[in-house]
Amino acid sequence: MAKEANETRKLSVGIDVGGTFTDLVLFDDQGKLRYLKESSTPGDQSVGIMRVIEKAGRRLGTDATAIGRFVHGTTVATNALIERTGAKTGLITTEGFRDILQIGRHTRPHLFDLKARRHPPLVPRHLRLEVPERIAASGEVLRSLDETRLGEALATLVSHGVTAIAVCLLNSYRNPAHEERIGEIIAREYPEIAVGLSSRIMPEIQEYERTSTTTINSYLTPLMGLYLTRLVNKLGDLGVRTAPHIMQSGGGQMRADQATARPVHTILSGPAGGVLASAFVAKTINAGDVVTIDMGGTSADISLIFDGSPVRSADSEFEGMPIAVPMLDIHAIGAGGGSQAWIDKGGALRVGPQSSGADPGPVCYGRGGSVPTVSDANLVLGRLDATDFLGGDMTLGGEPALHAIEDALAGPLNMDTFAAAEGIVRVVNAAMAAGIRKVTVERGHDPRGCTLMAFGGAGPLHAGALARELGIDTIVIPNAPGNFSAFGLLTADTRYDYVATVMKPMDGLASAELSAAYEALVDEAARQMTAERYDKGDITFVKSAELRYVRQSFRLQVPVHDIEGDDGEMAAITDRFHAEHRRAYGYASEADPVEVVNVRLTVIGRIPTPELHPLPSRAQADGPLRGTKREVFFDGAWRTTDVYRRRELLAGDHFQGPAVVQEAGATTVVEPGFEARVDDIGNIVMKRTDG
Repeated sequence: MAKEANETRKLSVGIDVGGTFTDLVLFDDQGKLRYLKESSTPGDQSVGIMRVIEKAGRRLGTDATAIGRFVHGTTVATNALIERTGAKTGLITTEGFRDILQIGRHTRPHLFDLKARRHPPLVPRHLRLEVPERIAASGEVLRSLDETRLGEALATLVSHGVTAIAVCLLNSYRNPAHEERIGEIIAREYPEIAVGLSSRIMPEIQEYERTSTTTINSYLTPLMGLYLTRLVNKLGDLGVRTAPHIMQSGGGQMRADQATARPVHTILSGPAGGVLASAFVAKTINAGDVVTIDMGGTSADISLIFDGSPVRSADSEFEGMPIAVPMLDIHAIGAGGGSQAWIDKGGALRVGPQSSGADPGPVCYGRGGSVPTVSDANLVLGRLDATDFLGGDMTLGGEPALHAIEDALAGPLNMDTFAAAEGIVRVVNAAMAAGIRKVTVERGHDPRGCTLMAFGGAGPLHAGALARELGIDTIVIPNAPGNFSAFGLLTADTRYDYVATVMKPMDGLASAELSAAYEALVDEAARQMTAERYDKGDITFVKSAELRYVRQSFRLQVPVHDIEGDDGEMAAITDRFHAEHRRAYGYASEADPVEVVNVRLTVIGRIPTPELHPLPSRAQADGPLRGTKREVFFDGAWRTTDVYRRRELLAGDHFQGPAVVQEAGATTVVEPGFEARVDDIGNIVMKRTDG
């Protein structure tokens, strides 16, 4: 483990900032997990973080000076890209390639939509400037960098007020000399400007993707730097002396200074924690393949855990922009507890993607919200308890929610108010079911063979209906589902990814040459882990390669083992590629030549993770499980429903739906036609009984 973890401070803290709530999980030296929530502060996420840490001090009796590990999942980068609130950014590129962000791949966002429009580039054309220079694909310098023209271009960008500059020159992944020189000049002449070099951010083939990724990184750098500097200072004022770590989109944590330099790796920082937590729990209970649904206040994030590991991709897209860095394959849709219900021009009930978020929030929050939301519907239907929300920290307004649904939806649609509320729930469920099919059916996986793991503040409310819609038989609601993503932050190892382009046919590639390419990456990764004070015994290197058939456009990634002097492993790499191609596309052309495009290396520094302790069993308790009852609306009718407090559940408890389980951060609905039991570590496991 990192030597920092051996110091006297003994508390580990994970904090995940969502659109509505900021969630904290605390792991102490006795192995006990504690959970807290606080309203998010979208204007400055660090304010909500300070509030929840201070709440932990008051309620749990903790001392911030005892925090020895601090891991943070943030939506700063995500929100900046969605809202286009990043830095004013300029782009320096090779003469003749000014419009690569505009041209892209000549693809249309929606093939049959004649009115479809692409998102405008982050950098407008007048801030995309060219410099004379040219490096060949071999790395040979064909034309030297014209520093006079470079100086003129930089002066122009500065005169337009840019605070960040992305540099992406043709073939710089082969020879970064010109980009490095431009970086030196910018640092000398304009030290206040953030600069990103593509040869450092994404040193691999594919000019458009490299330019897009580097531009995004530069666009986010000033904002992320400002936020993390502010956060570090505020933590220091509280007495926290450990350096914060930030969750990456690829499912590992990295130091805050690395996140400042490479914010493009944090775009899915928040949702990544929930996926890691799901994989952790799924492995513990042998759940098999798992579909995850993380439904919070503003969105639902969906992913797949296949063969025990979260699905990752090195080629993703966000807001219509390619991002070529390793990321967990998470599909996000605008479906959360704060998603607003509305009537479209055709008279149909719609839900989202607009959200009331944390401010003003749903109507029932009483903070000025006036548009009915999913949370308002769940309250009106009796699924939420108005007096026991957030463990009693907040009282919800049932009457305002009822009137909002009646005025905005039921009246105009000539519907019963409760039927309109149930309609809101059904519409948002349909959207989430479609999202789950996108990450399963559309990618060759049958959801009916998966377990559904539902979490987030709203996920357990909707899990049963989703499972029935998708034909899934088993649902797992983990402990503290409202804080589950924050828990996942504490299961994340430190992780960094490295890549180098090879672009050679396997037939003409010697094992020593491929081994040398990996050795260069291993040396770079080892230097990083040494800087973070990791012991060699706690470091793991994972090698992989991206291959394709010669003249093919798309690549597939396969694992690589020790290859030095091992021609058998070289043949095995090719065999793995054919097998993966057959799995992905249904066929393999084993007679066709195969080429290695990129080699990849992941370095993992192991971190101690929390243990999930057994829950006391009902057989050891003094009496049977007891609950209360209330009326809840299901399928067009009110039904008497059992209500339990989760903190009173013990291992072995079982009950039939309809039932509701309440806890501080979430509410679980056991739909009619399901039965629930509590497993040995406290998960609620639901099974269908209606076939």
